[in-house]
Amino acid sequence: MTTTGERAASRRRLTFMILTALLLGGLMLSLGWGAVRIAPAQVVGIALEKAGIQTGIEFSRQQSAVLWNIRLPRVLMGVVVGAALALAGVALQVAFRNQLAEPTLLGVSGAATLGVVLAYVLGLVSLGRWVLPVAGTLAAVASVVWLLRFARRHGRSDRLTLVLAGVALQLFLAGVVTLLVSAFRKPGMPDATSLTLGALTSVFWQDVGVAAVLMLVAGALLRRRAQVLNILLLDEGTAQALGVDVGRVRLALACLAGVATGTVVGYAGSIAFIGLIVPFAVRLLIGDDHRSLLPAAVLGGAAVVTVGDALARNLIAPMELPLGVLTTVVGGPLFFWLTGRGRGAGGW
Repeated sequence: MTTTGERAASRRRLTFMILTALLLGGLMLSLGWGAVRIAPAQVVGIALEKAGIQTGIEFSRQQSAVLWNIRLPRVLMGVVVGAALALAGVALQVAFRNQLAEPTLLGVSGAATLGVVLAYVLGLVSLGRWVLPVAGTLAAVASVVWLLRFARRHGRSDRLTLVLAGVALQLFLAGVVTLLVSAFRKPGMPDATSLTLGALTSVFWQDVGVAAVLMLVAGALLRRRAQVLNILLLDEGTAQALGVDVGRVRLALACLAGVATGTVVGYAGSIAFIGLIVPFAVRLLIGDDHRSLLPAAVLGGAAVVTVGDALARNLIAPMELPLGVLTTVVGGPLFFWLTGRGRGAGGW
């Protein structure tokens, strides 16, 4: 007879298989779909040729150039962006004990965007594009530290209090960003729409490398604390009795979320609701055990952004939708539903 534990393990394996399949399918869709069509077999052939392996698969030089120089770095950045935002959402939700916590809803993305714009305005980008995620991270970390203090004073009694403060902060910072972009236009600076709604345009190979390293570091540190994250879902007194320094761990989680968010915003702008949609869906499938939740969120976030970017590029081609528009269309109704459910039933 199958036990509850065996059923849960089977469900986790099935979830990981589905998420992996969705990610691989999203990669092939995004790499091949566009003004220059590239079949899945041609994608494989081009990649293997770059590795020095001849396959006999026919493709044009145009297809090879488009795939290698434009689509592949963009798609890989989408994988990093989705994974980082999903991890940031998980970390913030545990740090604030709030299932509605998400980088954009808390204003963390807005703070990171302001940091990126200041890097352009002050001319720091002349040092290299690596300055963008660094500036975004510093601003994002500063915002989460302030939010933790705000939560200690005002946000514990009602989880919506924190979210309302975060939304107000996000709107205020979006206005400041638009003002700065309009007043201090610099060469290479993205427009206000790309910064506040997100886009994976103008991505270079070196950007992918920097973003991937920062995301992997943040993800590895979170994964090492998976058991502690599970304990923090209990009430604060129980967590402290089990030897967890709650205040210190929450600060560390919030700062790691700030690093992930700042990295994303540095290269892709503010993309809303990934940190809400993906953790919510994954929790429904496999539960709250962060030993499984964190890697599943990475796969889910990467799949969602990869497919979303393919749709953003092609739905109204030759024009391109901001990626954040699509994620908001999906995430907005989920936010309203979770808000109503929280009012009626409470919960962490």
